[in-house]
Amino acid sequence: MGRLPGRRATATALVAAIIALSGTSPATGLVSVRDVGHQLGLPRVASSWDVDTGDLDDDGDPDLVISFHSSVAFYLNTGAGLEPVFTVAGGDPHDCTIGDVDGNGLGDVYCTRGASHGTSVKANRLWMQTTPGSFEDQAASYGVEDPYGRGRRTTFLDIDGDPFPDLFVGNHHPRRNVFPSPNRAFLNVNGTSFSGGDLGLTSTSGARCVQAVDQNLDGWEDVLVCGDHRLFLYRNLQGQGFEDVAKQLGVGERGVRSALLEDLNGDGRLDLTTVMRTRLTVRPGRPGAIFGRPVLVRSLAAGQRVAIGNVDGRRGPDMYIVQGCVHGSNMEDMLLIDRTAAWSFRALSSPQARRGCGDVATAVDLNADGRDEFVVMNGRPTGYLGPVQVLTSRWG
Repeated sequence: MGRLPGRRATATALVAAIIALSGTSPATGLVSVRDVGHQLGLPRVASSWDVDTGDLDDDGDPDLVISFHSSVAFYLNTGAGLEPVFTVAGGDPHDCTIGDVDGNGLGDVYCTRGASHGTSVKANRLWMQTTPGSFEDQAASYGVEDPYGRGRRTTFLDIDGDPFPDLFVGNHHPRRNVFPSPNRAFLNVNGTSFSGGDLGLTSTSGARCVQAVDQNLDGWEDVLVCGDHRLFLYRNLQGQGFEDVAKQLGVGERGVRSALLEDLNGDGRLDLTTVMRTRLTVRPGRPGAIFGRPVLVRSLAAGQRVAIGNVDGRRGPDMYIVQGCVHGSNMEDMLLIDRTAAWSFRALSSPQARRGCGDVATAVDLNADGRDEFVVMNGRPTGYLGPVQVLTSRWG
């Protein structure tokens, strides 16, 4: 069990901390980017697996859950910084996701775990916030331990249209014994338990990335998955299961390491951004929930992850592309700033991690100023330790 400190009313001090490093307003001067991760209390030397955002303490401010591969830490957005308030050591944690499982208004956290390269039996963890600030692992009683799954990416999502979040668990495969390790879906039963089922999502396809998103804008959440061999887009059949439509839409590409569906040009349709090891590609969403030909292609040396958010407070969303190592040397990440609504981006210099290997990133507005920060982790594969960066824009 673990506890959070008392709720903070606002993020005023955190706003001040970032603004102090941000210079003048976006209306004047030139934009630059600084790393304020250290000022916000995040480690400069760490392993990594993933970083997830959500509201843990019901104060309206985004908090962080970071998996360091050897531990999971909950960071509360206190207003003065990011305070580590709950840490679970060991257990080979991978990805986590935040949601209100039982509908009590408090954020719960589900985390996948590895299985010793598919040789052991383990239990994923479901940290239920039973009362404000108090967490208990209830994965067993909720039926989501997934003992043989080689846990990778996971997300809460709405499969069936009821108020309780359902769960997708992505697993690497195969195991080194007879037990299977497929991706799985779990339906939330009135906030009291989960029930397993195929639903069209159970497959040994792997999950390098996952995003729950309504791609065809019909009011039902679909699931985008970077499989071990190709990209999958599972269309939600209005709560009656899922159908993979990636090949039908011409986007079932091989070798995709990271993918996001976001509206990049403001036309109300979701565009598809994919990262392979050697290429970034953007395909525009078209009427009828299809995709057009690529409108943006950039070469990469060691593509790992893409994060999308409006870091400069101008125009449309910007992109941050994380690159990993080549022969032990970390390749420079790429920050692309949106210039117009016509797929025009310019590269902007950003602080680079000089140790470790680039791993993952996510966009989050930590201080409610309308500009996103990019939280970047640089500590994977095992043995490569790097900083947890928080990249924020500065004007003037």
